[in-house]
Amino acid sequence: MHLKIIFRISATVILINGLGSLFATSEFLEAANFTITPSLITVGQFTGITFLFLAILSWKIPIITGEAIVSLGKNICPWARNVACNHWISGWYLDRSPDRLLTLI
Repeated sequence: MHLKIIFRISATVILINGLGSLFATSEFLEAANFTITPSLITVGQFTGITFLFLAILSWKIPIITGEAIVSLGKNICPWARNVACNHWISGWYLDRSPDRLLTLI
C-alpha cells in the first residue's frame, strides 16, 4: 500500500468524524455519554472544525512533500511507534498497579 493512499484514507476518516461532529454534535456527544449543554455543543462544533482542518492537511501532505514522502513516512512511523509505546506505559503509570508492570515485561 502506498503512503499516499494511507494519507487519503486517514483524511477520509477524519473528514467523516469532522462532519459528524460539526453537524450532528449532540448525537456524537450523547454517544459518548456526555450531558448536553450549549457550551458543550460549541466545543463539539469547534472540534468538528478542527477535524475538518486536519482532514484537509492530511489530504494535502502527499502533495506538499512531493518526492520526499518516503522520507516523511520513515520519520513518522518510528515517531508514531514511540508515542504509542509511551501512551501504553503511561497507562500503567496512571494505574499504579505493580501487577500491571509485570505484564509489560
